Order: sequence, then structure tokens, then C-alpha cells
Amino acid sequence: MAQLSARRKQQIVGILAANFCLVATLVAVIVGASLLSAVTEDRLVLSTVPLLAASLAVTGLAIALHPQVSMNALGLGLSSGTGLAWGALAGAAAAAMLSVSAIIAGQAAWVPWDPGQVRFDWTQTPLLGVALLAVGATGEELFMRGPLLLFLARAVGPAGGVALTSLAFALLHGANPGVTHLAQLNTALFGAVFGLAVVRRRSLWLAVGLHFGWNAGQVALGGNNSGITIRLTGLNLDLHGAEWLTGGDYGLEGGALATCGALLLATAVWCLPGPRTAEPPYGQAPEAAKGQDGMVEAAFVSGLLGGVARTGGDSPRQDREADGGSAS
Repeated sequence: MAQLSARRKQQIVGILAANFCLVATLVAVIVGASLLSAVTEDRLVLSTVPLLAASLAVTGLAIALHPQVSMNALGLGLSSGTGLAWGALAGAAAAAMLSVSAIIAGQAAWVPWDPGQVRFDWTQTPLLGVALLAVGATGEELFMRGPLLLFLARAVGPAGGVALTSLAFALLHGANPGVTHLAQLNTALFGAVFGLAVVRRRSLWLAVGLHFGWNAGQVALGGNNSGITIRLTGLNLDLHGAEWLTGGDYGLEGGALATCGALLLATAVWCLPGPRTAEPPYGQAPEAAKGQDGMVEAAFVSGLLGGVARTGGDSPRQDREADGGSAS
């Protein structure tokens, strides 16, 4: 049997690491939601808080166990922190532009709304609603564009990683009310925009900001967000035009207007100034670690599996120190 090359080993183990992050996060979300359901029945809380908690835990585990995974490598360094505000402004501006365009074109209008038809009414506590939207956007981005994207980029390249996570992002919203094929395509496109922010701009903060700004902008203007009726203000945007254009009950994300919006945001992200970082290109190992990628990835997967199987004793980091290895 032909021996696998170092690159092939890196690809295989990188895929395994990515799948482990995916499965570990989903399992943690299920467990977390089950525990949280004893405290609250709010579906928005149950769908956002466990995902953020699980994503934070898996991200922390990846940083602790993998020497080539760091805050900077993930795009969470302080140097990229300003992307959060710029992303939020750009996302909200895009939502506002599309909403106003639909109204001017006679495809939408603000109309009175019946509270009984709204799934989540946060008009009395808008700050809490904004906080939950922020939790949801942060959790989804950390899940899709955190260690999962980084490991996939190392295995199949940045473009392949963005494509795979964008597809998973669309599938994640596949059961939402009013979803259509165009809505799923647009969701994948927005996922690609967020992935582009991480890969090209090296800023997961920018991806979080774009995601949050887009969602909050739609909701603040009275639109549905991915088929879910959430209201922060007294506005209620009725998209009565052609569903293929405006998105209908799914919201703007389900129509061709959003397709144009996603492409505009992608162009804006592409044209932003390059990142100020000493990190190598996204998904590429530091020079000093080249030639050892397969061993590093294999050690990471072994550490993850050992951490899950461990029921007592020292931590993986303590084990490495005891063996004379680096604690970095």
C-alpha cells in the first residue's frame, strides 16, 4: 500500500478535526438546550444561548489543545476588533437599503400589526431583544466560521472551507418557516460573505458584525428574519410584492433583492483594506510548523478524543507538561 504524503495526512486529519468540532458543538447544543429548558420555554433563548455556549467551549478547547489555533489565527485578535462595529453598520445599512428600495418600488409597506401574529414581541424590552440577536449572530458565526472553518481551510483550502461552511449554514436554516430554494441559496450566499470576511480580512469580528447588523436591521425595520417574526419596534414591514423578489413570509432573505444585497456586501468586504497582522495566509501553518502539520493535527485529534474519554486525572495540558512538552 502506498504511503500517504504529509499533505494527504494533513487533509485527512484536518477533516477529522473539523468533523469533531461540528459534532461536539451540536451535541453540546442539544445537552445545553435540554438543561436550559428547565429554566425557560422561550424558543429564541433556547435556540441562541446554548449555541453560543457550545461554540465558546469548543473554540476554547481548540485553542487550548492545538498550538496553531489562536485568537489571531481565528480572526479574533484585538487588531481585527474594529471590524465588529464596521460590520454591524454595513449589515444594518444593507438591510435598510433593501427595505426602503422595496417600499419605493411598491413591493412593500409598513402596516399595523397584530401582536397575536408575532412569534417574539420584544417591543417592551428592545434591549433584551437586541442582546439575543447579538447572542444568536455570535454563536452562529463562532460555530460556522471559527475552528470549523479554520480546520476545513487547512484541509481543502480557504475557498473549499468557505463553500462547505456556507452549505452547512444554509442547511442550518433549512427548517425555518417559509423557507424556499431561493431563500436557502441566499442564506448560503450570506454565509459566503461572512466566510470571506474571515478568510480575506482575517476578522471573525467583521463576520459577527455583518451578521448581527443584517439581522438587527431587518428586525428593527419590521421585517421577518429568516422566516421568524421578531419585533423590536412598532414597525411591521409587509412584503406584498412578488415573493421571488421580496422574499414573502421568509423576509427579505428569501428574495432576489437579498441576492443583490449579498453580492454588494461581498464586494464591499473584498475591497476593504488588507488585515494588519503578522499571521500567515488564512489556513496556512506558520513557517516554523511546516512539515509537522500532520503530526500537529493528529496530536490535536488525539487530545480531543482523550479529553472526551477522560473521567479524571490531569488535564491534557498538564500531561504535556509532565512529558516535558510545551504548554503553549
